[in-house]
Amino acid sequence: MNEEKMNIPNKISNNADSVFKNKLIVERILKKLNIENDIFQHLNLRLVTKAFDSQFLLLIKRNFRKLQIDLTFDWDKNETKVTINQQLISKKEVLKCSRFLRNIVQIEIESVHFTGDTDFINVSEMHKLIIESLLLTNEKPIRHVTSDVEVCSASGNRKECIPCRQLAPLCDEFGPMAFDTLLNSFSNPHHFSTLHITDYLLQMIAIHCTKTSETKEECFSQMKSIINSNITCDNLNVQLFVMDWNMGNLPNAQAREVINEILQKWKIKNIKIKFIMNRYRNVSRSWRRPEKRFFTQFHFGMFPSYVDISEVSKLFIEHVVIDAKWSESEYRSADRWKEPYLHLFSNLIRFFPTSKDIFVVRELKKDVTLTLDEILKNLVEHAWDECPDGNRTELFIRLKYSDFVTHPEREIDIPEINGNYISDFELSFASPEISQKFENWNNVLGDFDMEDIRKAFTLRNHLSNRELHFELIHSESTLQMAKQNISTPFQTLFYYQFFISL
Repeated sequence: MNEEKMNIPNKISNNADSVFKNKLIVERILKKLNIENDIFQHLNLRLVTKAFDSQFLLLIKRNFRKLQIDLTFDWDKNETKVTINQQLISKKEVLKCSRFLRNIVQIEIESVHFTGDTDFINVSEMHKLIIESLLLTNEKPIRHVTSDVEVCSASGNRKECIPCRQLAPLCDEFGPMAFDTLLNSFSNPHHFSTLHITDYLLQMIAIHCTKTSETKEECFSQMKSIINSNITCDNLNVQLFVMDWNMGNLPNAQAREVINEILQKWKIKNIKIKFIMNRYRNVSRSWRRPEKRFFTQFHFGMFPSYVDISEVSKLFIEHVVIDAKWSESEYRSADRWKEPYLHLFSNLIRFFPTSKDIFVVRELKKDVTLTLDEILKNLVEHAWDECPDGNRTELFIRLKYSDFVTHPEREIDIPEINGNYISDFELSFASPEISQKFENWNNVLGDFDMEDIRKAFTLRNHLSNRELHFELIHSESTLQMAKQNISTPFQTLFYYQFFISL
């Protein structure tokens, strides 16, 4: 009897061992622990049994196929904070963590996305270390390597980034691409499904060609050698700056010939443009000086810009998508506010005359002091400024109210509005085909919200046959604010006969 009692602990121990050796049971235990977002704090679980170790490593392997790496500089602690898939890793442990993932877990990375700062001096070394120790050591080339911001050191004070030079030609989707990567990575042809670039790259090309040339011919020859046809790309995503704060607060400009050369040489099919804040100083000053201005300035938004039709006739961009949700002008005081995208459509039509459609997303914030009437009036009056009469590009715009402006002391005086007409354009519900197109674009810029109230409309001029399709999006609260602050007959008609919440 005593001997049986003494064997009980051994039996319990053996039973426990049996449990922890069962892969299915261990897998369920790990799932119940819910440690996917805190894996590195539970590495001691590997010591339980070999089965536990095996299943734990499989868990890490599954969760780290797609990496999101955040590099943010902590100014209080004077160090770069690193998180991999939302798990904080101390700066001293990053290399150790990379080696663990590579050598012990043997992860197979499919995609990597960087987020964080553009403070290159502080985060670029960490960016370089991660690429060298983790990304370039992957057994198969990582097909998707992207970033919200330019964390590559070659975009800052340092002029080169060897890891990015090696990585870019292996990717199907890559970017933002730095100037150094463009110059040194593509001795052989390479095709991207999607390539990301920023205004900074466009400016660097223009600055480099201007500084190293004495004549316009030399400048353009340099440009053509830099933008070579070894790169081809289906989809080009471009981040453009709204303003150049150090050029007298002027709207930023791009070198028109640089953009033309990229679109033609790289055989772009679709382009997506996002307007962002300018984080650089004097970024376009070098090539915009009158004494050495070889390139033509092109503004996409605030001012009309013109192109030679012979330059763009070779462009066959199918779809143009514009993220115009953010505007530096919206952060100025109300009395100095200017419509930042007044000539956006007409400039786009002139630059992309053969595109099938142009789709723009605007976010109407509390800083935007225009009424709905004024917004629509500006759109139809300027969308086709000095554009060819025969142009058949379809124009779409999504207007999303993230906040609503009241005008309690403002006198509303908007001419040329009669019934459901705005400047000779008749307002009507969009056709099912047009509504479907807006629906197809729901997630194109990551701005879709199931709770939003949305309706599509068409403004049509029966004499010119020109049409502008717009989708208005309200939250429940902004819709109520709009109805409570109606200030014109058109708004009464619109909100109580057209934009009716179901």
